[in-house]
Amino acid sequence: YTHTGLPADLMDGHALHAALLLSDFRFPPLQSQAYTMTQRESQPLFFCIPVCLTPTVIRTIMPKYSMNQRLRPGKADSMQIRTAAPGDVPSLKTLWEERFGDGRNYIDLFFSNCFVPEQTLTAVAPDGRLCGACYLLPCFLITPRGQQAADMLYALAVQRDLEGQGIGSLLLEEARSRADRQHAALILSPSMPSLSEYYARRSFRAVFYRQEREIDCPDNAPLPRIRPCDAAAYTRLRDSRYQAPGTVRWDTHAIAWALTDHALDGGECITFELGDLQGAVLYRKQENTLYVTETTFPAALERRAVLAACRHAGCTKAVLSDVQVHEGTVYGMIYGSDISQGYFNLALE
Repeated sequence: YTHTGLPADLMDGHALHAALLLSDFRFPPLQSQAYTMTQRESQPLFFCIPVCLTPTVIRTIMPKYSMNQRLRPGKADSMQIRTAAPGDVPSLKTLWEERFGDGRNYIDLFFSNCFVPEQTLTAVAPDGRLCGACYLLPCFLITPRGQQAADMLYALAVQRDLEGQGIGSLLLEEARSRADRQHAALILSPSMPSLSEYYARRSFRAVFYRQEREIDCPDNAPLPRIRPCDAAAYTRLRDSRYQAPGTVRWDTHAIAWALTDHALDGGECITFELGDLQGAVLYRKQENTLYVTETTFPAALERRAVLAACRHAGCTKAVLSDVQVHEGTVYGMIYGSDISQGYFNLALE
């Protein structure tokens, strides 16, 4: 027989890894029964479960499985989702290194600057193995009704041998539940375009977009008196510049880490005056190209500010990330807020 099977992600990562619809059976008043099959100690087990989907709907949304296809046992149902403990740090660092490829120096800096056990969600197996984790970085969202607490969901990772078992979905579900309890917004930046659809199926909406544009930088651009800009000064300039509803704000501690993160990438935060207006430019540098993350100068002075930063850094070209747009590449998604557009930057890419 050929039957229809329910993909693991539609089971939301819980105990049952696939459901088989046996439409040949007739059990009044039902005209179909949903069965699941898993495996334990090489013995097949069968369970009968009620479902809320009609056979027509199920056949529409589910791919085909054959009865001789081996179905993997579920893992997510056995996971404990909890906040991190101090003893988890070595395992968290190892997971980060293996999944993201960052060096230990960077990882150690992140943990010394940003790691808060109560803001870190972990998935732990019954044997104590740390199987997945994500980090909730606190920020604020400006809304028409005032300022709303928010978290940025960052660096979600699952052990490579446990991918596809629903562990990431469980961590995401707990982050959403936490946001609901705290009446907070949850923000994330998809690391690749395909993930936007994954998060959209989990109630996140795309409201932050980005477009990039290049600017040629002549070597005779005016060079004002440039000074380093520290976290406290940059926070003041940034909060003064970006005030519209939908803006994501960071406190001075988070800004300090963003500046450190840029410095590790050859970047810098500089401040100077154009006319009687003081502003700042935050950038990374790669060879002769300046990658401008953000400037606090108004749009009318933005080009002049970028040209000054280019000359200061000795670059011939600048790439400017414009995140005050309503279309383009999805840069950020949100849960727990009804804003339709906004400004989100410093996402620690």
